[in-house]
Amino acid sequence: MKIKNVFLSCLMLCGALTASAQEAKTEYVHNPYWYIQLQGGAQYTLGEIAFKDLISPNVQVTVGRQFTPVFGLRAEASAWEGKGALPQYAQDLYKFNFGQLNLDAVFDLCNLFGKYKYNRAINPYLFAGIGLNTRFNNDEAQAIKADFPQNNWLWDSPVLSFCGRFGLG
Repeated sequence: MKIKNVFLSCLMLCGALTASAQEAKTEYVHNPYWYIQLQGGAQYTLGEIAFKDLISPNVQVTVGRQFTPVFGLRAEASAWEGKGALPQYAQDLYKFNFGQLNLDAVFDLCNLFGKYKYNRAINPYLFAGIGLNTRFNNDEAQAIKADFPQNNWLWDSPVLSFCGRFGLG
């Protein structure tokens, strides 16, 4: 009789453990997080000469925060070198430096149209934002400026301009 009581007690204990396991949540909870990205690559400066002649290096640092499964903000800084040329004088390619600061809103498309899942292999996103860029150190263009017509767009002091940004990542 004693063995029978022990066996029934063990069986009831297993049943209680199984019942509590069925009550566990299966949904993931999003925890806001920070992220940082370092990127390097090449960029193209828009111009009227051969595409390959205006490719130059670029580096970028991004710091962002994902507030909800769908919405985040990020700030980016990119800089290095650009190239330019006047189409009539393509042999006179010149280099300059640039820097750009951006602030973007980021929208995760998988989480917008589906349930949040923390371990997705790919998360496409839309971003939209504003930026401020500057160009400076245009010494090479200034050295050849006298050889060009008056309206040649060869600036001689730092230039600031605003830009809008929109894209898919």
